[in-house]
Amino acid sequence: MRNLLIITKQKEQAKALANLVRPFHFDTIDITDSAQESRRKVQQKYYNLVIIITPLYHELGSELALDILEKDEADIIVIANNKDLAQIEEKLIHEPIFLVEKPIERNKLQRDINYLLNNQKKRERLEKQNKKLKNNINSLKSQFRAKLLLMKNLDMSEDEAHHYLQKQAMNTRKTPGDIAEAIIKLYSN
Repeated sequence: MRNLLIITKQKEQAKALANLVRPFHFDTIDITDSAQESRRKVQQKYYNLVIIITPLYHELGSELALDILEKDEADIIVIANNKDLAQIEEKLIHEPIFLVEKPIERNKLQRDINYLLNNQKKRERLEKQNKKLKNNINSLKSQFRAKLLLMKNLDMSEDEAHHYLQKQAMNTRKTPGDIAEAIIKLYSN
């Protein structure tokens, strides 16, 4: 599910930006004109992308970008006037936040958004792969521990313990890691 939050004090800009991002098929596009309301929304909902068009009513927008970055994994684009850009850049220079200067170049902004969304997909794939690798490592640890318990308690060799785990897994149609966990429970009691 893709969610976008647009923060700007000008309703016309929000509508124009909502039309510009239509090709990206966001499930929801929330629009707010207040930094305070934006902070609340980020607490309540996950956003893939947050676009802040500065200045806002009670602040420039760089503080809001930092707050959102701290609380959420959303990618952030800050759009600023040339006169505010240097001040915003000074605060955000070391942060993973896209800065875009007004006037907005429609095609460039669409390319930036596309880049950010594609990177999110890559990150999600890497996170899944990382989780899978962690599960494999934990399974191997359990299997090693189970083999040690079989060797100690049933006087098996390492090859016999390994063969026993594999055979039990095939016979019960479970993974060797599941069999290892069962053996660990059995001999831990």
